[in-house]
Amino acid sequence: MGVIKKQINLQAKAGQKLKSLKDGELSNKEIERLIESNSSLNNDLMVLMTLLSFQDLTGQRIQEDYS
Repeated sequence: MGVIKKQINLQAKAGQKLKSLKDGELSNKEIERLIESNSSLNNDLMVLMTLLSFQDLTGQRIQEDYS
């Protein structure tokens, strides 16, 4: 849950920065932070997918054992 909360906050900040970028108000440093935020989102989503895949496989295995 912590990863999801972190990414919700980062996404909200990214949305604000993207609007500023569109308006031409974003510095190079802020653009770099946006790129880093996007990379963090990608890494966290991969972790979540891996964890959910493991949970799904474990659940399937448990169902097979009790079938």
